[in-house]
Amino acid sequence: MSKKKIIIIILLMFLFVIIFGGIVRYVKNKQMRDVKNKQMRGEEYMKTLSHFPLYGTFEEEKEVAIQNAKIMFKRRKNQIKDISRGPCLGEIVASNGSDFDLPTWVVDIAHSPRQEVDDKPENQCSAFREGRAKHFVELDENGNLIKAQ
Repeated sequence: MSKKKIIIIILLMFLFVIIFGGIVRYVKNKQMRDVKNKQMRGEEYMKTLSHFPLYGTFEEEKEVAIQNAKIMFKRRKNQIKDISRGPCLGEIVASNGSDFDLPTWVVDIAHSPRQEVDDKPENQCSAFREGRAKHFVELDENGNLIKAQ
């Protein structure tokens, strides 16, 4: 083989290694971006949702949240052993013909007027305490609205 052919083969091999390395790096970076995007869909995504109501205006979303909270209360009140503790019913889920869950809203049972038991962390929604939910609907022991914000 001539020196020219050897140099061409070495250059082609070098070019192949560079291109292959670039492809590997691109795939690896894409995988990392996908992992970061999945993480964002978790906690960071929830933070962004609190700024954009799912139902037009905040007031419209609040009304849907209140309606769904009352429906959740009616469905679950017989399953709750001690409603006097003011338990959290959880995140508001779609019901009554609405299209979406409201992951930034939770339903909490409280007393009206408020009692000490209502302020205990174990009786409040962990999603709200931890910042995953930004809004809450507070219902009394009979399912009547106390507050929504």
